[in-house]
Amino acid sequence: MNSPLNASDTSVVKRARVVLAAIANPKFRHKLTQVLAGTCADTANLPFDWAHGEQIDTKLLRSTLAGLEGLLDEHLITRVERISIVPAREDELQALSAQLITTVFSRIAPRTKLSETELNAALAMFVSDVANVRRAAVDAGILQRTPDGREYYLAL
Repeated sequence: MNSPLNASDTSVVKRARVVLAAIANPKFRHKLTQVLAGTCADTANLPFDWAHGEQIDTKLLRSTLAGLEGLLDEHLITRVERISIVPAREDELQALSAQLITTVFSRIAPRTKLSETELNAALAMFVSDVANVRRAAVDAGILQRTPDGREYYLAL
């Protein structure tokens, strides 16, 4: 599935992931320590796009930090794209559906039931194929319908 993040946010996440992976790996942690200490002149084979010889691109690292902080912003939803292609595998579709449905209901609290129109409108903020996501959530038992089928609510 494609990331709903824009290219800039994706770049920030990838750069942060490389740094965290280096910290977690003893071999790369040693190299990272050398890079940060300015004692590693050969950075050509390292996955750090912010290290060039003994020079560290602090502007790029500050920009990455600002980008990470932006990903924690409550208005992130206004910056990400909708999911345009839902997974074909049933287990992946149900996992995505569960995540989206619980997010929708957590943000609409304290309401416990939504009409199909309301649920579709809320889901449409996240995903293009609202009907498929809604059906997968019902099939997985995450979402239930009232007997007349007009309203939806979270299964307890």
